[in-house]
Amino acid sequence: MVAGRVVTWALIVLGSAEVFWVLYLAFTQERVVRIFHARLATLGLGGFAAVLAAGAALAIARRGAWAPALSVGAATLLAFLSAFGRLTPDLNTSGLLGAGARPILVALPGIVAACYASVVLLREREPGRPAGGPARSHPLAPALRVAVAVLALTAAVVVVRIVVHVLSWDSTALSTQSRAIIVLLDTGETIGLLGAGLASLTGHVRATLVLATIAISLLLADAYGNVVMAASGQAFAAAVFYLVVGEIPSIIVCGLAVLASQRMWLESTAAERLPA
Repeated sequence: MVAGRVVTWALIVLGSAEVFWVLYLAFTQERVVRIFHARLATLGLGGFAAVLAAGAALAIARRGAWAPALSVGAATLLAFLSAFGRLTPDLNTSGLLGAGARPILVALPGIVAACYASVVLLREREPGRPAGGPARSHPLAPALRVAVAVLALTAAVVVVRIVVHVLSWDSTALSTQSRAIIVLLDTGETIGLLGAGLASLTGHVRATLVLATIAISLLLADAYGNVVMAASGQAFAAAVFYLVVGEIPSIIVCGLAVLASQRMWLESTAAERLPA
């Protein structure tokens, strides 16, 4: 097992439970929901996306060992934010990535760059650079340089959109596709949790790293968004309850899986460089 017996089975159990939760939400979640504290949500979610994109760009440029995980996290959160904007047409153009088709157009270059970088880096024998030779004898590939530039630009665009939205007067919005957004988000969490658990169980290190990173990125966004965007009273109490009993345990387990798979990946790539 990649992440250890306890963590692996915890991922599988939590992911399996999430399947039933998604089915429940698909039939019971309200379609129209009013979003509160939109500016505060923008600061948190947008700031998280900007930090991940900028961190991925810096890690790729410096050939950092965490570049693949940061790239996967950036792609995941950018994809979620673009889907949220696309499914919330009532948000005006001061929203985080805009409204209508604009979120997808804004986020797509960063998503593609992050996915490309993570695939290339995870396939290399040594983290962050081509196999063989001293660490500094191989310059960064041109395609990865483009990925660095695109991710840095994406982070800058998100920061600009954060400033524009925070300075606007809108702190609430009406989501007419709340069911679709929540089901999509929880489905992504389910795939990440259950997929990471099965990948760990079968010894697939890279798959465990990628899927656990996807899950923890979505879980952090879900936990923050639920608490911040909920109204006071019963809705806020429910958000805190789900945070304590579901999201925090899942985040902890995914974090342990990411750390374990990252460590094992580094050890395996180091072993590949040893002479036969």
